[in-house]
Amino acid sequence: ASSNPKDFPTSPASMNNLSVTSKSKSAALSAERLLQEMRNEPTGRLQPDVISYSAVISAYATCLDQPHGLERANDLLHELEDLAVREHLESSSRGRDARRYETRSIGVGGGRHPYGFRPNPVVYNTMIQSYANIGDASSAEAILDRMISLYSSSLQENLGSGAFRSVRP
Repeated sequence: ASSNPKDFPTSPASMNNLSVTSKSKSAALSAERLLQEMRNEPTGRLQPDVISYSAVISAYATCLDQPHGLERANDLLHELEDLAVREHLESSSRGRDARRYETRSIGVGGGRHPYGFRPNPVVYNTMIQSYANIGDASSAEAILDRMISLYSSSLQENLGSGAFRSVRP
């Protein structure tokens, strides 16, 4: 892994726009290495977010190396969900004014996607479609059930302001 800032994409948007068009396991591994470099980037100017994770999850979910690809994609989805919960709890503990300021400060040009780590339906739909493509209906249904459960619990928490309110099935 590189620690030279010149070796990193110039912005999170440019990292997120790196298209993994190959369906190979090596392309998915490269995308994950880039995600890891973002996590470890020494200046903190290039932090991962839901879009970064979604790109890597999609690369694994659609690669031809199955079931390994979907297993890794599912692991990364769980990691993203954990980060979303942690981020939501930290934000909740700082209060509503801090959350409003953070949303403004991380918007366009500020680095991370305004939703931070909050997953969206696209990442779950990618997983569902990929399980369906390999004929694993029970795993596809399990992802849908997980979406419904996370969304429902998020609606009950703080009048719908939970970490998974954007995961509307």
